[in-house]
Amino acid sequence: MAMKTLQATTPSRRQSNSMQKRSKWQFIVDFIKRDWLRKVIALFLTLLLYGAIMPKAQEKKDTLPYIPINVELPPGWMLSKKIDIHPSLKVVAHPSVMKKTKSNNVTINHKIQLENIVPGEPYRLQLNNADVQGLDKNIRVEEISPDTILVHLEKVLSKELPVKHPYGPADMVSGDYEIKSIKFVPETVTVSGSERLLSSLDSINISYIPLGGRLRGNFSYECDLDIPAGIQCNQNKVTAQVEVNKVMTSRNFQAVPLLITQNAEHTRKFQVAKVEPETISVSAGGTWSTLKQLQSQDFNASIKLDKVDKPGQYELPVTVSTPAAVSNIKIKNFHPKTARITVAQE
Repeated sequence: MAMKTLQATTPSRRQSNSMQKRSKWQFIVDFIKRDWLRKVIALFLTLLLYGAIMPKAQEKKDTLPYIPINVELPPGWMLSKKIDIHPSLKVVAHPSVMKKTKSNNVTINHKIQLENIVPGEPYRLQLNNADVQGLDKNIRVEEISPDTILVHLEKVLSKELPVKHPYGPADMVSGDYEIKSIKFVPETVTVSGSERLLSSLDSINISYIPLGGRLRGNFSYECDLDIPAGIQCNQNKVTAQVEVNKVMTSRNFQAVPLLITQNAEHTRKFQVAKVEPETISVSAGGTWSTLKQLQSQDFNASIKLDKVDKPGQYELPVTVSTPAAVSNIKIKNFHPKTARITVAQE
């Protein structure tokens, strides 16, 4: 009887295992139920931290070389010379982002503060990450090298200068035409630059006017200005008003044959025994293109014997005329004006 009572009150092994399993699940349930809000917050923070750490663990470091610097200058100031230093950037980003990044799209833009300028002393550009422009927002700049650059600044001055052309006398002639004058509209321009550059500048030249070719008369031409490096000008172009004249020149012709003219009756009665001189020199005026084509024999130099009525020596006037086929030619002078003729009876 005692044995039966003991068996009834002592649990079996299967029941014991079942109770242990229920105890474990109950523990988990109790653990979740107990202070559950704090546990949810802790889990959320853990996941958030994981999400922040994992991308950074995959980040890659790289260097972007040769980044140009652009400076914003305060009014009235300029750089003495162009900044020839190009810093490099040490950056960090995910490889997929880095792959899309090109250094030629990136610049460093720095604003120069007027209050930090000390005249006569170099200005210190202190570059920082905020100056970097053109990078993807997911790329971090770790270092700018170099991050300090010295530049030299100068005050900007202005003055008014006349516009001129660079052509000499030989350039002002084209064929039968010459340039009488060249005037510019406007006649002066206002230039700005450093005192060092402006001190040696007394005029601004135009770059080109088409003076060659076949000029035929007055013309206007819009010219580009040849503005020196480092100088700013209120005009890029001016209008040239060119006045053109026809070139009239002269040429001397030597040994122009002296011809004797007489009517048929005189020819039967008299014979020219001697002519002194037999040739003369002639000075003719006209366009150079026409004069250079002529020869001495093209001119008509002659003596008329119409008034000779007996044998003897005569001092007769010489007449000269231009070639019949040529226009715009004038006889300016000839020598001698007379010739000695010896006439004999036939």
